[in-house]
Amino acid sequence: MKYFALIPLFVILAGCGVKKPIEGRADPYPAGQVNFSNAILRDETTLSTPIATRDDVGNILRITVPLRSTTNQQLYIDYRASFFDRNGQLLSQSGWFTKTLTPNVPDSIIANSGSPLAADFRIDIRPAK
Repeated sequence: MKYFALIPLFVILAGCGVKKPIEGRADPYPAGQVNFSNAILRDETTLSTPIATRDDVGNILRITVPLRSTTNQQLYIDYRASFFDRNGQLLSQSGWFTKTLTPNVPDSIIANSGSPLAADFRIDIRPAK
């Protein structure tokens, strides 16, 4: 009988334990260098391999992303460029720029880093608003 009196005490003690924090999930698909906001836009364009060069004066990273609209109408896109140092830390991110792609005509997106420390980049593309 006296053991039944201890049951509420154990219930209270069990409920006072430290709870594990809720941790974020790891993304199984890391961001690529060129990312589209939706699959329709990805399917309406083609990309060639991005070209990264550095200028001779300030060692500024210059990115050229060749792309082409595969539709029979003009395609309006917004894009922005992000530059990262060798540790993956964001150095700079541009605002959104609008570009018009002529049907089936090769074009390119060009972006310059603002720092000679830039070692990597990411271009994000979405439909123009």
